[in-house]
Amino acid sequence: MVKPKITTDIKLDSIEISKQNVRDRDEIAGLEDLKLSISMYGVLQPIIAIEKPPGDKFELIVGQRRFRACQELGMKDIPARIYEAGSLTEQDKMILSLTENIQRRPLNKGSEIRVITKLYDNLGTANKVVNILGISPAKVSESLNLERFMTDDIQNLLDEGWLNKSQLKTIIKNAEGDKNRVEKATKKAIQTIKKGDYIGKQRTRAYETAANDPNISEEKLEKKIEERRYEDRVFIDLPYEYAKALKKAAKQTTGDIKDLIVDIIRSWLSDQGLVDEK
Repeated sequence: MVKPKITTDIKLDSIEISKQNVRDRDEIAGLEDLKLSISMYGVLQPIIAIEKPPGDKFELIVGQRRFRACQELGMKDIPARIYEAGSLTEQDKMILSLTENIQRRPLNKGSEIRVITKLYDNLGTANKVVNILGISPAKVSESLNLERFMTDDIQNLLDEGWLNKSQLKTIIKNAEGDKNRVEKATKKAIQTIKKGDYIGKQRTRAYETAANDPNISEEKLEKKIEERRYEDRVFIDLPYEYAKALKKAAKQTTGDIKDLIVDIIRSWLSDQGLVDEK
């Protein structure tokens, strides 16, 4: 890639944001810390821009947050590394924007999937993406696989932390790769998750259950989530002989001691009328 022509101050009102800038406007919200830093110490890292003929305008390639912060502070100028007009291809611009943002401030998961896929579409091979970004082939493959399920709603859930990539893959698996079913299940689950402010395994259970049955009622879905709240949290100290007998019984029946114990407890609780097995 070519080197910049010069590093100098340029007027903020001479800058236009490139369509290749990978950050959405939502991602540049909350600039107070950056504004405070700039007001105290100035802009420590120049933005990257390219000349636009006839030479009095510039296209912003990297540094949208710094640019917006300076605007809000009422500044007139900003330091910039300037490339000559025509010296960068559209692909070069995108690579500069993506790699600089990854190095300085990691992209959220939804945007990360989007830009890796976009870069793959431009470069044509996964190996080129790996070499340019310094990420693993598995991460590129994962992003390409998830991209086709990335509706606006799902990307927002990933960006906001309501959904993670592992949970999204669970939804896709349980929905048998059906995009409409994935979207329907996600909408169903997130309504219940936000209502109950569930976390961790409870969220995973909600997504998993809704993907298996997108038409499940809200009441049944809540019950399934509540079951996960208490799973794996009961510990019982057994005398040696009891533990030995359970292991022996497990080999003769279910093959799994945990399943056997659950079956025994479930059966006993049902006999006592303490749970409804319907």
